[in-house]
Amino acid sequence: MDGGIGDALSGWIIDRWDILADEDMDLNHGTFIGGLAVAGRALNGPETCPEPDGAELVDLAIFPDQRKPGAFSSYYSCGLTDFFEELGTAVADARARHGVRVFNMSLNILQPAVPDRYSTHAARLDQIAEENNAVVFVSAGNTDPQDFRPEWPGDTATALSNLALARNDGLLTPAESARNVAVGAVNPPGHGGCLPFAPTRFSRRGPGLRSGVKPDLAHVGGSGSQHASLGHGLFSVLPDGTVVDGCGTSYASPLVAKTAAKLVHEIEGEVSREMLIGLLVHNAETPEPLRPKELGPVARHLVGFGLPPSADRILETGDHSITLVFASRIQEGQQINFRFSWPPSLVAGGKCRGYAKLTLVSTPPLVVQPQRKLAGSMKPQCSILLEPTGGFGPSSTRRAASARGAKGASRYAFCA
Repeated sequence: MDGGIGDALSGWIIDRWDILADEDMDLNHGTFIGGLAVAGRALNGPETCPEPDGAELVDLAIFPDQRKPGAFSSYYSCGLTDFFEELGTAVADARARHGVRVFNMSLNILQPAVPDRYSTHAARLDQIAEENNAVVFVSAGNTDPQDFRPEWPGDTATALSNLALARNDGLLTPAESARNVAVGAVNPPGHGGCLPFAPTRFSRRGPGLRSGVKPDLAHVGGSGSQHASLGHGLFSVLPDGTVVDGCGTSYASPLVAKTAAKLVHEIEGEVSREMLIGLLVHNAETPEPLRPKELGPVARHLVGFGLPPSADRILETGDHSITLVFASRIQEGQQINFRFSWPPSLVAGGKCRGYAKLTLVSTPPLVVQPQRKLAGSMKPQCSILLEPTGGFGPSSTRRAASARGAKGASRYAFCA
């Protein structure tokens, strides 16, 4: 979902939803994102882009060039309400015609997400995802250049001090989405001007809504500090095929979306949204720079549950581990328990050895309260922020293997 994809990737585009006139398109941003899905590994290596190259793309060109005055309002006279209606129609068409279930939305509204308010735009995006049994991967947002944090240091005390001094770096709407996945950005490896896989200078941080972790996941989004020869250290293509570097949470999001798409492709049959997200979160790992115990509370606000591995690693696991998935619907008042027998080889003297991790992804009923209209307004053409330089959405925790139904019915998936 962007401003269009250029001719350099036309061989990978299986369909387009194109409402924009040529003069109202900005192809650079969408082409860079598409290029990461198609050729990210060849351009950046497997440490940055672990999935094999190649991806079928559906180009939902619905966001007009933000640099052109009046372009947004000329297509969406009622502002963001119309924009999200168009987005919903485009997603439904891609789902019906091509079975697309993974969507990337590297667009943010210039409105900070707050823990006690669920924005109407996030609610609408969640509705679209549920209606189409799809998952939208949303960028966490970039800070303004004047609010960039210092590069992540090697010592914990300085890192905490820098975070305490940071300002204006909270998530942007609709990254607080309760049904979709928000993605933050970490530094690339091999850059030289930054600590590999540490949070980038520009990546916005949570918390999101009080009910969940935001952002949900993170991936490489290029460095906020330019290297003399490597630039931002993340490479893709322009509409004419020229290889360029860039940075932004916009570019971290499609790398997570690519892994999700690979999972959808590899798993026979249609799996639930909860299972798809659960597999990503269950196997995600906190990057090395954020593993010190003192950083635990802030790490979740920066990278969520961490970086997901490749789809192949998620599905195959190691020789000495196993992943069990349980997915169903819990009715009000119902309680479901799963009994698990510990392997006899790991039991001795009445004690168990080993390591167990459980992830619960649920989609409980949501009640959206009407919001008081805020004073003032934004111009429609300025309401959405593209990131040109470039939680857990569903309620997710690692907890005991027991769940009780909320009012209504809750879908869930356990990964253990």
